[in-house]
Formats: sequence, structure tokens, C-alpha cells
Amino acid sequence: MRVLSPALALVLLAAPALAQDFTEDQKAMFIDAIAANDCSMTEDEAEELMPAAGITREVSGAIAVYLIDRNLAVLSDDMKLLTLSDEICQ
Repeated sequence: MRVLSPALALVLLAAPALAQDFTEDQKAMFIDAIAANDCSMTEDEAEELMPAAGITREVSGAIAVYLIDRNLAVLSDDMKLLTLSDEICQ
């Protein structure tokens, strides 16, 4: 059984409420930041890089859930690495 980090568990549980809590510009900046990091990003990297792009933890979580739900990103088995799909990152 996998254990979720408390922060990720809260984001996933709140996904329906957060689903539209970001702009298209924020989504594009989020994707661009991950793409510039070889199409993958750990939670630690995100905590450093996303605020610099003006994206809060809550917005970051909402965008991650949005991408995962649409098969545009996957979360590693240990739930610490988000990787964009080849469809949006090459």
C-alpha cells in the first residue's frame, strides 16, 4: 500500500474544489517550468521553482491534479515525482 505525503493527500482530496482554481497562464507557466526541468519535477523542486513563477502550492496542486486526470502527467509510484506526458513535453 502506498502512503501519500500529507500535502499531496490533501490536494488530491480537495481536487474537485480546486479543479478550476487556476488560470490558463498559470497552467502554461507550470508546464513550462516542468518542461524546462527535463519534463519531470519532484515536490522539493516544485516548492523552490513554482513560487519564483508566482504559483502557490495550492495552485500547483490543482494544476497537477488537472494534468493527471487528463493523462497529461503521471505521478511516480512513490508520489514524489510528477512527469509530463510526451503529448505536452518532448
